Amino acid sequence: MHSDDYFCLYSLFFSIDSLVMTFYNMLMLQKHYVLFRIIQKNLEVKQMDGYYSSLKGKRALVTGGAGILAQAMVAGLAQAGADTAAIDCSDHVYTTASLAGAVGITGDLSSPEGCRAAYGKACQALGGEVDILVNAVGIGAKFPPDSFPAEKWQQVLNINLSSYFYMSQLVSSHMLSQGWGRIVNIGSMTCYVAVPDNAAYCSSKGAVLMLTRSLARDWSGRGINVNGIAPGFMDTPLNKIKNDPVEGAATLARIAQGRWGTGLDLVGPLLFFCSDASNYVTGTMLPVDGGYLA
Repeated sequence: MHSDDYFCLYSLFFSIDSLVMTFYNMLMLQKHYVLFRIIQKNLEVKQMDGYYSSLKGKRALVTGGAGILAQAMVAGLAQAGADTAAIDCSDHVYTTASLAGAVGITGDLSSPEGCRAAYGKACQALGGEVDILVNAVGIGAKFPPDSFPAEKWQQVLNINLSSYFYMSQLVSSHMLSQGWGRIVNIGSMTCYVAVPDNAAYCSSKGAVLMLTRSLARDWSGRGINVNGIAPGFMDTPLNKIKNDPVEGAATLARIAQGRWGTGLDLVGPLLFFCSDASNYVTGTMLPVDGGYLA
């Protein structure tokens, strides 16, 4: 085959690959837009009913902001009036945050240095330091405990636990100096109930419960309320149980409301914790589980 023919074939394959990637990105954008419109429509209805306390004048930061649950929380904070930024390791955060009326920031929260850099970018984007922090970033890793890779264990704890502490530490100086702040840590049902082959995830979320209580004990008397939300079994990719025909059916049967949770179910509790409506509530991890623990 002539060299020009090879070049033509290469160009053709390159063009097809580019078209596929463009189509994929368009699908992702459409997916995020449709999800946001559903969230927005529901939030608008609740807002008209006086569902929210205003967060106008507050600056809010959500970690893991491109996640399915976090997207609803970002939209809720923004619609309640807070200037809101969302941090995620995925570039999709630019799209999801923009649709919600927030600012998207990419960052790696797996180390103290990464948290510091991401927080600096957030303060710059928001025009000042953060009044409300929502620690929502999270990852999972499923292995039997006897063969759990050490690097996976450490990775889960770095993201799911250590980043919560580092980010809380970073926002604390400003919050303490002004005598007002809100930190909301996103836990899990695994704060209370273990699931098989998820030792790192369960351990990290159990520790988030105690971190929430510990920070509340140290900071609440100085103006920072620290609370948490423990989502039940939610309709997200991290919920592998829902795809299991046996275990999924058994779990769903135990949920009193008979359905998987969504991000919208978290918005009301979140805005309560972030507003002055929760002035005398601190150190609480609130299960939002559809009655799973009932």
